[in-house]
Amino acid sequence: MKVFFFFLFEILLFLTVRGTFAGFESCDFDKCQNDDLAEGLSRVNFLPNEQQLRELCPKTLQQVACLVQEAESCTGKTIEELASIADPTFAKIITGARGLIQDICDENSQFRKDYLESRDCFRGFIRVGARHCSQEADSIVDILMEPSDKPDDDYEDSRRQCLSATHMLTCLVLQLEDTCGERAQKVFLDTVVRFGDLFLAICDDKETATEVRAMLFDYLELEGDTRSKMETALSYLNRRRR
Repeated sequence: MKVFFFFLFEILLFLTVRGTFAGFESCDFDKCQNDDLAEGLSRVNFLPNEQQLRELCPKTLQQVACLVQEAESCTGKTIEELASIADPTFAKIITGARGLIQDICDENSQFRKDYLESRDCFRGFIRVGARHCSQEADSIVDILMEPSDKPDDDYEDSRRQCLSATHMLTCLVLQLEDTCGERAQKVFLDTVVRFGDLFLAICDDKETATEVRAMLFDYLELEGDTRSKMETALSYLNRRRR
């Protein structure tokens, strides 16, 4: 699996520029490519360890800076302006991607410390945990929502999808804390908050999201700090897509 932290920003940048400006051909992105970095990334399996971060981060930060500088230079727009013109949600996503790379490459950042502390457990958890939570989400949707008798009931389908996505994330967050501890949960939540619009922009109706969340939390009997934590984590699902 590709290294998410390092590839996401570049993908978003290219999609943004090429989807927005007819004159993107004048951007010389090839000069930013680094064969040594590409080779190093190909040797990383899913999540880089501390030694791999030390080796990859300097070249990665240099390449990200080069891509940003070239995009801004050849279009005459800042990266935030480029993103906003392409899609209002891109500005936050791109800023989040760049910030995440900077944080994980900063040896003094708390995010990096928490990431390295929980990395090994998270690698083992995500494969089993994701499968478990997906299966559980399907079961809970069937329990809490009766299938609609109406053909092509878009509203009911939307509610079911929203409930499934809400439970999937809730399950992952709670199971991750039980399995790997609070640090791993914090890293996951931080990433979700930064990329919420990209990951799970499914509950695009605020009323539906609120109704589904309350229904799920009552069924799971979530209370106190746990319920408050999940309310915060899921708040981005209330955003309406533009």
